[in-house]
Amino acid sequence: MYNAFRIPANQKLLKVHHNQFSVGAKMGWTSDEGLIVDIFERCCKIPRAVGVYPYISRGKHILVSKFLVVYDLFLAVLIIAFDCYWLINEPPLQESGNHTITHFIRSAQLTMTCINVVMSSIWILWNKTKLQEMLDELVKFEDIIKPNNFKVCNKGLIAVVLLLTGLIVSHFIVNPISGYTGIAIYIRFQLAVIMIFSNAAFFTRCTRITGSAYFAITAQLSDSKTYNSMKDIQKAMEHLVSASEALNTVFGPQLLSITSTSFVLNTGNTYLAITSNSTTESLVSVIWVIILSKLMLHIIQTCSWTTEKAKELDKTFYRTVLEDKTGDLSQEVRVCLHFTNNRKIAFTACGFFTIDFTLAGSMIAAATTYLVILIQIGGSEKSGG
Repeated sequence: MYNAFRIPANQKLLKVHHNQFSVGAKMGWTSDEGLIVDIFERCCKIPRAVGVYPYISRGKHILVSKFLVVYDLFLAVLIIAFDCYWLINEPPLQESGNHTITHFIRSAQLTMTCINVVMSSIWILWNKTKLQEMLDELVKFEDIIKPNNFKVCNKGLIAVVLLLTGLIVSHFIVNPISGYTGIAIYIRFQLAVIMIFSNAAFFTRCTRITGSAYFAITAQLSDSKTYNSMKDIQKAMEHLVSASEALNTVFGPQLLSITSTSFVLNTGNTYLAITSNSTTESLVSVIWVIILSKLMLHIIQTCSWTTEKAKELDKTFYRTVLEDKTGDLSQEVRVCLHFTNNRKIAFTACGFFTIDFTLAGSMIAAATTYLVILIQIGGSEKSGG
């Protein structure tokens, strides 16, 4: 019965829905190494430029660049040096509201961004093997399925980065900072945030590659005339799940640090927006809250989108079993179902919590609690002084 589902070797294995994919071979962008390798290399360009990705690609191989390692360490040491200077000396930025609480919040914000940048730089360098494993598994998947293109565009996050750049420029125009030290500290903070955004963009683009791969299998499986055998689907699934697990291993600590940093920055900026006597400072704090909230929502949405594509594939497997009147395909499909049920896709922050929309609600609830505590402490200290 398998012959009824075979197609000629020179025929495309997958008819791609053009509205589902945005970057692909039809644009003439692919190299001889394959579509996935080509997309992965483009995903690395921005993180490499801002100092969070110390690798270069040679075809399917990921190699450590000594220059990029030195460059990444230089930026990390520079950020640490500025933070140490800021924590030791009185901050040059204009304080508003309660001085003690404001100083504490800004110290916490600088410390969290510093920890995020340093840990991300060290961890990505430490996990080269897992990163190479992820790419190898995706390449093996591509060798089996032969997808035409993948949806990996991050237009929303790119817009946020542009907004962040505009915020930096406008803040200097509206509220200029006097002194070289104040300007250096402010630029250091912006640099750290841009590095965090770039790291998040790298993760979400890699995650979208895996999500698009699940969609490719689903689209191929839905049309019974577009696959050779369920054994090929089973092999492709094994490579794809292994790639997803390696991806989560590489970026688990980054997800934990990005989530923690976003929580601390949003809580602090909300407090500053409420208690500040300066309209400009309140407005800037609100914009920061919006930008960082967009970052977290983008990460959550991407992870949820990928896991949803994996669930859609499971549903397609079930429908295939129900629609198989002869029972010839049921055994192979059941093997795939058993495999997916035992190795479900889930993106976690080092296993502490799952990255999904439930996390957003938990962060809002926790931020509200800490915000009330900060306001009460600030009010008590102000009335006591």
